[in-house]
Amino acid sequence: MTDQTDVSTAATATGGPWPPSPIEALPVLVGVDGSEDALGAVRWAAGAARQRQTSLLVIHAWLWPLYQVSLDPPPGRPQAGLRNQAQAVLTQARDAALQHSPGLSVDTELLTGDAGHVLVRSSRRAQLLVVASRGLGGFAGVLLGSVGMRAAAGATCPVTIIRGNAHRAGPVVVGVDGSPGSEAALHLAFEEAQRQHCPLVAIHTWESPMSPVVVPQWQKDRAAMHDAARQVLATSVDPWLAKYPSVPAEQRLVDAGAASTLVDASRTARALVLGSHGRGAVLALVLGSVTHAAVHHAHCPVVIAPKTDRS
Repeated sequence: MTDQTDVSTAATATGGPWPPSPIEALPVLVGVDGSEDALGAVRWAAGAARQRQTSLLVIHAWLWPLYQVSLDPPPGRPQAGLRNQAQAVLTQARDAALQHSPGLSVDTELLTGDAGHVLVRSSRRAQLLVVASRGLGGFAGVLLGSVGMRAAAGATCPVTIIRGNAHRAGPVVVGVDGSPGSEAALHLAFEEAQRQHCPLVAIHTWESPMSPVVVPQWQKDRAAMHDAARQVLATSVDPWLAKYPSVPAEQRLVDAGAASTLVDASRTARALVLGSHGRGAVLALVLGSVTHAAVHHAHCPVVIAPKTDRS
């Protein structure tokens, strides 16, 4: 044990410079807080690391060193103390990962700082960040915890939020709106579908103009909007079909609200992939409204593409 507040231990030593190269060698990163939901995220992340043939990095963030309190065990209680408690969280997570995926290279780090900030900072050295939908502060299983939300909005790598049935067979569903964020989501979705040997469903939504009476002009406007929406979907998806010819893909055009449509599609999906920002995003660290709604109510893991230079 070192006197530093940022502590790294390893179940299997990896060695070498950090970060490794190329990007495929970067680890899958998962944040833990000692909750049962976090352990579920660890198991999912272990499977993802095994599929990607890379290592798993488990991080626990703590604030106690900043409060100038004793981190060491009190006299006569060698197993107690704040540092030992924090290390126990990591040990439990490492054991869960190795039980799920024996032989996996697992590193653990105890880092000082706010959990959301630590995860965002650490995402720079990961190919995927995995977080539970809620942690020790969560309630009712509906609202995504503040740490997860901040990580999803600010991470520089893709983020998977573990929700609903995390082990369901089904297609990868991706939301499409023609934005740069949507393009990044399509890239992730096709990669995941190819990795999982499963179909992909690309969904673009549009909403008919409202009219109290069906009149020729309304019908003309509706037809024009329908054609424009179909063009957005085809223009977005067709280039990826050419790049991933082995992935069976369906293009689905839906006349309904985007958030409700994607949440409904998540009921039978193995993963829902979204851009962090759509056409309505205005702030760099705020999730787009559709993504925000989906990550709070989806019935499967949600994968969020990181913000691009153009989104």
